[in-house]
Amino acid sequence: LPAPGQGALGIEIRSDDKQMLRTISFLNDEKTRAACAAERAVSRALGGSCQVPLAAYATDRDGSLWLRALVGDHRTGRMLFAQDCAPYSQAQELAVCVIEQLLKQGAQELLEIVLSETQAK
Repeated sequence: LPAPGQGALGIEIRSDDKQMLRTISFLNDEKTRAACAAERAVSRALGGSCQVPLAAYATDRDGSLWLRALVGDHRTGRMLFAQDCAPYSQAQELAVCVIEQLLKQGAQELLEIVLSETQAK
């Protein structure tokens, strides 16, 4: 699985530039936006960074948003995996479900160990 947000293209404009917003609005894809939001929610909740062994990938599955996430332990090779599916309109709720699954498996404790080792170096 890739890191959260990989492969998505974002365009930044000034918040007060209504003309530019109208001009480029056709580029917005709501399904991609929902997928990125779900992936980024996982990353934010678990402290995603370049030092965190975290993956999140949201894709279409029969018209619904399917989110898979993984937290790994480089020392032992242990991997915690979670997944769920929901309507695109519930991307944030879907992310919460997947995050809770990972936390129940011990993701927070694993990430704390990995981060403490990384910071000690």
